[in-house]
Amino acid sequence: MNRQQEEPFLEKLALILSLFSGILFLAVELMAAWTTSSQGIWADSIYDLGETAFLAVFTFFLVFLKENEKRDRVRHIFTLSKNVLLAVLLTGLIWGNVRVLLTGGHVIDPHQVWGMELWLCGLAAAVTGLLWLVSRQSSSEAVRSEVVCWAIDVAGCAGMILAYGLCAWFGDVLPWLTRYADSVIAILLSVPALFGVLRMLRDNLQDASIPSIKRHFG
Repeated sequence: MNRQQEEPFLEKLALILSLFSGILFLAVELMAAWTTSSQGIWADSIYDLGETAFLAVFTFFLVFLKENEKRDRVRHIFTLSKNVLLAVLLTGLIWGNVRVLLTGGHVIDPHQVWGMELWLCGLAAAVTGLLWLVSRQSSSEAVRSEVVCWAIDVAGCAGMILAYGLCAWFGDVLPWLTRYADSVIAILLSVPALFGVLRMLRDNLQDASIPSIKRHFG
């Protein structure tokens, strides 16, 4: 397989891997968020839901579109639309948790959340490693975007493991931790993720293909 044939193959392989891993990760995450009522896990779930939904649509078009020009157009529209949606969702999540903090917080079981996050972190780290190996052989913008998104998940899970571990350890001594820490963690996870999405959105809007996309739909 020559380089020209290998590039689209690697892109499809990486996106299909990311898609099915994302569906599994999201299913576990939503179950964890529902059972623990943790705003921190809900923060990750909302981000991953938008990511997985757009990835599913993009992968479908990528597999069935054969012309390079159409594939490139769909790729740029996908990354731009995904980042706009994620920016809106993360902004809403930050504001929602600020309101929770101002109204007295809520109580969660930090031991339960800690255990869930440990499993999620391991899964996210494995997928990130596999995608990173593929991205080294590919120049695809979409593949690099997926590596960044999974790396954000790993960092988020690691931070939550540490934070909820501290809550579990000191919760009996400082009971207010279990009331406010969950929303604080959700905000701390969402803010850097939002900045990362905004940076990617800025890069999307500066892309040279944007004028041609506008002409196509104009």
